[in-house]
Amino acid sequence: MKFNIVGMIALLAVLGIVRAESDTGYTPESRSNSEIFTSKVSKVYTFEDGEAEYVAYVVTWKGHEVVVTPFALPGTEKRYAVGDTIRCQMRQSFRTAPNDTKGRITFSFLSNGNFSLGDEVQRLEAVRAEVEARRQKRSSEASPP
Repeated sequence: MKFNIVGMIALLAVLGIVRAESDTGYTPESRSNSEIFTSKVSKVYTFEDGEAEYVAYVVTWKGHEVVVTPFALPGTEKRYAVGDTIRCQMRQSFRTAPNDTKGRITFSFLSNGNFSLGDEVQRLEAVRAEVEARRQKRSSEASPP
């Protein structure tokens, strides 16, 4: 009898936890994989339209030619030529909607080919500092003076 009561309480506790987790409102809409890689530029596409310009580089990823477009502000990016090595990112996303049967692959230009581990450490440190600053700001706004 004592075992049945303890078992029933444990079962109710587990069901309560599972129920609480399902009521959080969290619904993942996609999942993704990414890969950072370097590749040599095989083609360069560029044109100007008035004061604006378009630049894109063709690189090879796993035997496929793909186009990457830099997102730098005008005048701040280095121009690359055929044969130069550039750093790119592949992102593969999968939607969880029932009618989506295939994911999407996108490519983006990251920085020049002279990437080093120190650059990534510096970037991550800057992100960590920004997150910490926002946490401190949020906690100071939440607590009354």
